Amino acid sequence: MNGLYREMKMKKLQYIFGFLLMVSISFTAFASNDSDNISETEIRKDAELVKVYPNPFASSLNLELGWNTEESTTVRIFNIIGKQIFLKEFEPSSLSIHVDTKEFEKGIYFVEVKNGNYMDTQRIIKK
Repeated sequence: MNGLYREMKMKKLQYIFGFLLMVSISFTAFASNDSDNISETEIRKDAELVKVYPNPFASSLNLELGWNTEESTTVRIFNIIGKQIFLKEFEPSSLSIHVDTKEFEKGIYFVEVKNGNYMDTQRIIKK
């Protein structure tokens, strides 16, 4: 019983830290943009620009990008406590990105995709 209680308490703490990390990343992205010039329609369109699948994932992760710009795309993945575990910059022509996740431990992660002024963060789960 003691081990089960400890495990449940740890999962709750991981969830709280993950939520705080997500809020922090989202606030940073919001604060760095000129929000006076962004309409609600543009925000909805941006939300559909990055597709991350499968979620939950096992040994690999795919990202489909809905843009074609002359700027490179940076992908960062953070674990539940905010430690960056993956960083890679992709060429501007990359519209489909494959990430090998065999070495990732099971748990909750956050994938951040940045291209120019656009940034998207999504929660992903390694099973």
